[in-house]
Amino acid sequence: MMSQRGNLTGNPRQVRDLAAELHSLVQQWNLQHLSGVQLLKSMTAHIRFNVDDIVVCMETVTRQLKLIAELESLRRSNNSPMFLTWPAIKFGDVTSCVSEAYRMECKVKKHVKENIAHSKSKEALMFLMAAWVHQCYIEPEVEVGLEALLHETGLR
Repeated sequence: MMSQRGNLTGNPRQVRDLAAELHSLVQQWNLQHLSGVQLLKSMTAHIRFNVDDIVVCMETVTRQLKLIAELESLRRSNNSPMFLTWPAIKFGDVTSCVSEAYRMECKVKKHVKENIAHSKSKEALMFLMAAWVHQCYIEPEVEVGLEALLHETGLR
């Protein structure tokens, strides 16, 4: 048997080229595999603390602030400010607005998580990615309200 080296032609050339292509494809596969492993590790790390849990905590904060507002209204009849300018009821109203926005955004995130693996086109993947990134329910008014809350309470 003679080893084939140098400038090959015909079938030996095709066999060597195809072997090199197969090797290249296996290397590409391995890179994608490792990338997928990292993605899955990241996803499982984030599943441990669910966005639902955060929203539930936000709703609890809202309920607590509304209860404080009720107590304050019984205690103070003139609706005077608790800190700088806001009466107690304003804190509950703002946190309600914030938690509602995040509750709606949570629904979007759950939809993305449930459907991203089933997307059949690049366009569908891009749509789901955009839905995750843009957070359409977290409007500027929500961010302004939160920032005002922090200023009002002296946290900023």
